[in-house]
Amino acid sequence: MANPDLLTRIIHPEDLDKWDAHRQESHNSPGPKTLEFRIIRKDGSVCWVEHVCQPVLGKKGLFQGVRAANRDITQRIETELERQRLREELAHVSQFTTAGQLAASLAHELNQPLAAILCSAEAAERFLASNDGNMDEVRAALSDVQRDADRASKVIQRLRALFHKTGREQSLLQLNDIIQETTDLLHGELVLKEVSIQLALDAKLPKIMGNRIELQQVILNLMVNALEAMGGLEPKQRQLRLLTYRADLQTIRLVVRDSGPGIPEAQLGRIFEPFFTTKATGMGIGLVISRSITEVHNGRLWAINNRGQGTTFYLALPIHQEDPA
Repeated sequence: MANPDLLTRIIHPEDLDKWDAHRQESHNSPGPKTLEFRIIRKDGSVCWVEHVCQPVLGKKGLFQGVRAANRDITQRIETELERQRLREELAHVSQFTTAGQLAASLAHELNQPLAAILCSAEAAERFLASNDGNMDEVRAALSDVQRDADRASKVIQRLRALFHKTGREQSLLQLNDIIQETTDLLHGELVLKEVSIQLALDAKLPKIMGNRIELQQVILNLMVNALEAMGGLEPKQRQLRLLTYRADLQTIRLVVRDSGPGIPEAQLGRIFEPFFTTKATGMGIGLVISRSITEVHNGRLWAINNRGQGTTFYLALPIHQEDPA
């Protein structure tokens, strides 16, 4: 009361706009309000505060003041931030373990354009060595070199984007596009392992808000797990199906279904536990990270065994709700 400006002066500069908006809302609308913000202590350290308040109105509904309570939640916030940091670090580790699984796919994807570049370069060299001096043929060969070099570059760019360490940047996304990109990335692996893939993607699928690279990592983990699960089957039996659809007004779903042997019922409930794996060489963190990423996106990830053969993973994500006009 003696120093009315004190609160404004100690609020963290980055939270001042949030505090001003909260005060305006508290004065203009009834009902309890909650806000989390930072203040700066005398020693310069930062303290997180959970502020709960409710306007006090007079008999005629006139604003009289605010009844408020503040709670120090610094420890809770710091714990959450540390968990977030560890989750991102584990996700980064998971990405690089997946890199080993993609080595064969990378070799296959790059081999084709590099072989074509070599052939085109040899053809250009022959044209230049000939006596007829047909420069049109040389230009055509060099054009092919440029085209195939661009193909190889795009393969590398896709992989670099996948394994690049990102923050929590979110944007409006079309899940079908991410699925298609991931499928393209695994094209060589699908060919080498002779897996038949079927995509049934809803063309009218609503958009979602999320981190593109993290969601691609989830889809990649699910697809790689499916490929490994079908490794012991005859080639004609290896079938992978991905489909998307709108589950309800708030949710879309991705279904990843394989034709593998399935997961033993006794182990099905444990596949999302840290360091639990059914693979001889697995680390047991891929599905843990995938579920963690999904939950950060306010979604769900679960698995069931098919009635016939194989396992189906379901990824449910909230539809982005447009702000009212």
